[in-house]
Amino acid sequence: MDKTYIEMLDEISRLNNELANAQRELIKKNRELEELNRKLSEMATRDALTGLYNRRFFNDVFTKEVAKAKRYGIKLSLVSIDLNNFKVVNDTLGHAAGDKLLIDFANLALENTRKDVDYVFRFGGDEFLMLLVGANNEDAEGALHE
Repeated sequence: MDKTYIEMLDEISRLNNELANAQRELIKKNRELEELNRKLSEMATRDALTGLYNRRFFNDVFTKEVAKAKRYGIKLSLVSIDLNNFKVVNDTLGHAAGDKLLIDFANLALENTRKDVDYVFRFGGDEFLMLLVGANNEDAEGALHE
């Protein structure tokens, strides 16, 4: 075999290895990008402090769930919760205590709603909404008193 043929085979092999390495790197970067997009989507729909869904996400979910409820005759309840005198907690005990109260309330709300069925939103500072799917007023009131 002459030298140029062997050199061409070596060049093809080198280029093939570069291509394989580039493909592996591209797969790695795509996975990283997918994870970053997932985190970005999470940040766009979740309240940073409590981890509950945020007001922006409420607007999307509410419209869809109302349409679904009308179409399929599903009960739907919207519960509004305002933590009375929350400002007093912040003013007397400090913002760290107020933040802890909000987080504790969020956890309590999540513990008392159905996972993957109901929604809990932080709508404003100390204002929360619960969207209870498949629950009429009596069901919602009963769930809140249990």
